[in-house]
Amino acid sequence: MKKIILLFTISFSLFLINTSTAQVGVGIPATSIHPSAELDVTSNTKGFLPPRMTYVQRNAIVNPAAGLIVYCTDCNAGVGEMNYFNGIKWVNMANGTASTNLANLPSISICNQEWMKRNLDVVTYANGDTIPEVTDQAAWDTLTTGAWCYFNNNPSLGNTYGKLYNWYAVNDPRGLAPAGWHVPTKNDWSNLMLCIDQNADTASSLLFSDLLNHALRAFYGWNGSCQTDNHTDFSALPGGSRQLAFGGVSDQCHMWSSTESDIDISNTFQIDFCRVIGRMNYSKNTGLSVRCLKD
Repeated sequence: MKKIILLFTISFSLFLINTSTAQVGVGIPATSIHPSAELDVTSNTKGFLPPRMTYVQRNAIVNPAAGLIVYCTDCNAGVGEMNYFNGIKWVNMANGTASTNLANLPSISICNQEWMKRNLDVVTYANGDTIPEVTDQAAWDTLTTGAWCYFNNNPSLGNTYGKLYNWYAVNDPRGLAPAGWHVPTKNDWSNLMLCIDQNADTASSLLFSDLLNHALRAFYGWNGSCQTDNHTDFSALPGGSRQLAFGGVSDQCHMWSSTESDIDISNTFQIDFCRVIGRMNYSKNTGLSVRCLKD
């Protein structure tokens, strides 16, 4: 079969397509395209530029393909980094969990408090030390040091709900929250609840909702039928918890406070079944979500 080479000139860039192999060369003769490459880009003055987007925009990609590459502009403490999706989660080019510049994530002001709009999703303390991921239940139950996990140890849930942390991570002197933020105290949560009560709101005003897309709301939880309005824009999600086992995803939102109740338990904020809002005490070994508050 005779080889056919098509030549295109588009916006002053040279594309050469070998129709017999479906290979594409940019800035390179079609006969010089490397046999192992579908796309061969050659230049000694320019580089390859992938799509650029923020952390939030990256996580909004629906069903990313394994191997999808983007440049996250506000990851890595705002410096930016290359990320790719490994089929389960976004990772960086060193195959570590893709980092997050939490200082640049969206926040929301409610009654003079500025809250992050997403649950915490970090794998290091504020000083850069690694927080270990612990998947084994027996090991988790006996911890007296900080750790995190995904709900059901399922990384695909991390982009939605963030991570679950035990209280030892919350209380670690190296700092779980990024600079400029803190894990809210019991009084911080009380002030939020007082604000909600004073404005005659209910738990639904804090819950994630997508009124234009009920299927999306059902995917995120709250049993799919929970009445939510989220007019505070707090966007609480039912990330569940880890105690002696995992539970509560889709109908319970539990978030740590930094306030210790006694040697074994600490105070939390929670919304149950889209209607009960209040504070509870949980064992420090429990895995719960964390939502940070601006200093």
